[in-house]
Amino acid sequence: MEKNRPMSITILGWFLIIMGGLFLINILPEMPSVSNPLPRCVIIGENSQYTLPIRSIFLFYALLFLSIVVNIVSGIGMLNGQNWARVFYTVWGIVGLVASFMLAREKMIMIPGLIFFIIVVFFLFSPHSNKYFVPRKNEI
Repeated sequence: MEKNRPMSITILGWFLIIMGGLFLINILPEMPSVSNPLPRCVIIGENSQYTLPIRSIFLFYALLFLSIVVNIVSGIGMLNGQNWARVFYTVWGIVGLVASFMLAREKMIMIPGLIFFIIVVFFLFSPHSNKYFVPRKNEI
């Protein structure tokens, strides 16, 4: 029996895959490598007093890359009706929001991302989506 995928899940799954791919293409040239070595520190903003040590830069790129992979894998899983994909995306999103809230100097800049995340989670766990993500008897 074929599952009827909700349009919201189709849109979200493809959005995560496409945006993840675009972000990956965008950051790969910027990632540290032999031809693109990291500086000792990065100055944030023009004439700023804030600098990031090299460890923070590695951590930033590692988390950014991991987030992109989570989005792409979650998008593929959602399109295939895998319940773990929506849970994985939601948990990673909550962890990211908590970390951002703890580290961000300007908390107000997080509001659009928080609103987007709430809307996405609403669609991921709507009654119609719940029916889609429940495994059928012959799939267990």
